[in-house]
Amino acid sequence: MMTSRATLILLAALATTAIATPAQAALVHFTLTSGTVKGTFTIDSAAKPTVYSLGKYADYHGVEIYFNKFPARPYEVTFFSTASGGGIGIAAPGGYDKSNFGGLQVFAGLVTAPKFTNGTYTLTRAPSGAHATLVISGAPVALFAAALSPVPLPPGFPLFATAIAGLGFLGARKRSALA
Repeated sequence: MMTSRATLILLAALATTAIATPAQAALVHFTLTSGTVKGTFTIDSAAKPTVYSLGKYADYHGVEIYFNKFPARPYEVTFFSTASGGGIGIAAPGGYDKSNFGGLQVFAGLVTAPKFTNGTYTLTRAPSGAHATLVISGAPVALFAAALSPVPLPPGFPLFATAIAGLGFLGARKRSALA
């Protein structure tokens, strides 16, 4: 029979493992509306940018975008950091027919691995000044990790915590067998 101390150690290890485990990858949905034009696309939250410039932007190539329900075509989608004016840019392959929409930075973290946040963003198209709306949904949300751990935990931490709990459990069993 497991002692109450061993039970507490095991429960603490399981809770640590659940909290420290990173959120699963998911498709992040984007809807950009400017006037009568509506573009929709998705990006896998685990996908790394095709190109990036440290501190400036994260660029994804070959993103299939539907405009007003027309068949999808591949585009280059750029997410700008606050240092570059924030917002989003969409261009035909090779950077042609570019449309930039400035505003808030719509991702957290580094441009090498942006983390998108669900929400609605008001953007301004350059150079016309027309307003646009970007809606982001489906981004994975870490339930407790962000609140409890502002510093990312090492990837092996859950395994380490489980091993320590297992050793504590074995030690408790050995002590109870000797008593």
